[in-house]
Amino acid sequence: MKTLYSVLLCCAVVLLSGNAASAQPNFLKNLGKSVEAEPDKEYLLADTNGPWLIYATSFSGTNGRKDANALVYELRKKHKFKAYLYEQKFVHDLSKESKRPQSPYARPLKYQKTGTVVEYAVVIGDFQSVEDNEFQKTLKAVKECRPEFLAKKQAAKDYSTWRGSTGSTPLSMAFSITNPLIPPEIQRGTVDKFIESINTSRPYSLLNCPNRYTVQIATFTGRVVIKPDEVKEIEEGKKPFSSGKTSELELGERAAVKLCKILREQGVEAYEFHDRYASIVTVGGFNSYEQRLPNGQTVYARNVQDIINRFQGRPSTAGTLTYEPVRFEGIECDVMPKVIEVPRRR
Repeated sequence: MKTLYSVLLCCAVVLLSGNAASAQPNFLKNLGKSVEAEPDKEYLLADTNGPWLIYATSFSGTNGRKDANALVYELRKKHKFKAYLYEQKFVHDLSKESKRPQSPYARPLKYQKTGTVVEYAVVIGDFQSVEDNEFQKTLKAVKECRPEFLAKKQAAKDYSTWRGSTGSTPLSMAFSITNPLIPPEIQRGTVDKFIESINTSRPYSLLNCPNRYTVQIATFTGRVVIKPDEVKEIEEGKKPFSSGKTSELELGERAAVKLCKILREQGVEAYEFHDRYASIVTVGGFNSYEQRLPNGQTVYARNVQDIINRFQGRPSTAGTLTYEPVRFEGIECDVMPKVIEVPRRR
């Protein structure tokens, strides 16, 4: 019988098994440390909350939504996690099950759930990749978290809406999932119409790169993110992408355009890409980015490593263990460039 937990877990396993053999898009960013927490507000999951999430736990039953919102609020207020509520309905049609051929020696099937069941998942979002250090740190913190709300339910043995956890902590079973509100084709690297529209006319758009992989050498994120209702107005042509007030997101877009132009003038195969959350600059295009050494070790291909070496940060001259980013006319590159998959048009 399907549950929200099992559906999300299956999605996570499928996506993670596919990630093992290929680099993944890195266009989103966990934006800042400030987390809004209003006791009477519902923080519903949206497709703009990142392609990767952390599934914390889920609730069901008459008070399931209320309890899920209570946990979301505590995770935001006390633990500073960007928690959201995700609702999904499951329809269990027993008429179809009854038509299945049954062995005369088999026990009659009994179902724990019948009709329509609604479950409310508590997830933590705004992550660009499971390989992101911020994601790994947050996942570890969630697993070790002991929310007071769940502790009280455990003490009272109240499992009317929450199944509880068999682990050492209430959220010890937390795991990574993809955002269920993002269509699979977009999760695989295919951009939607809006993202295509703001990239396709640019002379050095990453969408024009003919190869499968490229090296991301600069990332510009803004703390001003377009809200879902604003995205809809932009897609329908009711509102311009650029606002009258210059946001950090727009400044990042300008920096990416300028850096890409500077590199192109130097003969570097540079590309730019812009989405709802960030602007990036990449260099080169490759259909394969690894090579296997005689001893069996896998390393970056020589041409890919050359790009990384050229644009990665340099050890600080101040004698500290920090790295100084490479700059072009004052525009900083990422301290550690990374291989990403080239996004594609539909």
